[in-house]
Amino acid sequence: MFSTLAPIALLLLAASGLQQVQAVYPGAYVACVNSNADLVEYSYVSDAVDAPDCATSCFGQGSTYSYFLPAVATNVEIPGRKRTSLLARDTPATCYCTETAPPLASLGSSEESDGSGTCYNNMYTVFVTTTTYQFSQCYSNVDYDPLAPFAAANPEECLRACVTYDMAVFQYNFNANDPAFLCACAPDNLALSNPSACDSPSFFTYRHVAGASVNSQFAKRQLRERLVKERTSNRGVCPTPLTACKISNAGDSFECINSNEELESCGGCINGAFNDNEVSAGVDCTTVPGVSKGGVTCSAGKCVAFACQRGYTLSSASTCVPI
Repeated sequence: MFSTLAPIALLLLAASGLQQVQAVYPGAYVACVNSNADLVEYSYVSDAVDAPDCATSCFGQGSTYSYFLPAVATNVEIPGRKRTSLLARDTPATCYCTETAPPLASLGSSEESDGSGTCYNNMYTVFVTTTTYQFSQCYSNVDYDPLAPFAAANPEECLRACVTYDMAVFQYNFNANDPAFLCACAPDNLALSNPSACDSPSFFTYRHVAGASVNSQFAKRQLRERLVKERTSNRGVCPTPLTACKISNAGDSFECINSNEELESCGGCINGAFNDNEVSAGVDCTTVPGVSKGGVTCSAGKCVAFACQRGYTLSSASTCVPI
């Protein structure tokens, strides 16, 4: 099992390398996933014929992952007067484009045990659509001693982090005490043995494809879009119309508030928005000068006074002004 963390410098090096290394498609296989998996948000492609074709279509849409379910032939009973006949019918192939990485809860095993990553017909074949790597094989044993394994969020992040290396290796880990997606970047002479079915204990291995490339401008645009999505996902942790606001003296914590109505954080986050320094801070209406205790409310993101302290008078703009 992988056990150590890679230096932060590795990720920084990989991020800068992305601008120099061109992308390859139709992507790379990363998982077999049960067909009842929740893909959260996705788009549908109607004419994909296989998993690589699905990945190519999703690449064109700018999606990070593709999920392909092949057409399945079924027999439908047609009752008649004298006998019942069978009519063969095909359930069409399904191709979904999404940002949803393979969910651990829905991860399955490949049908073949030769390391080829061939999925059962009733499971999604999942690809990362844009990568400089090509899937090689799954193995049950990897000599990882010379490597610097680290935890990654998903397969795409692993392949992106290893972009300057000959090989990338990852493993899905279901250890309840240490749930993680484990990744390592490696030289081409990494010792591999025992090809196996591609499932949670297996090591998924990837190699660079010599000379294969695609428009690098697309890769750069996808990187920019991914960074925006990552920032949005960090910020958009509260349901509309609530905002994720920092909690004072609570480190990297937040609370969900409605800044249109919150008396002590009216019009914005009083301690700043979580992971968004550009959002202006709100106002604690209870501290506005001249307002009586209990004599103010927050409406549409503005403090609205209806009672003032002695020496102040209520203005037509619902503010307390000195007499």
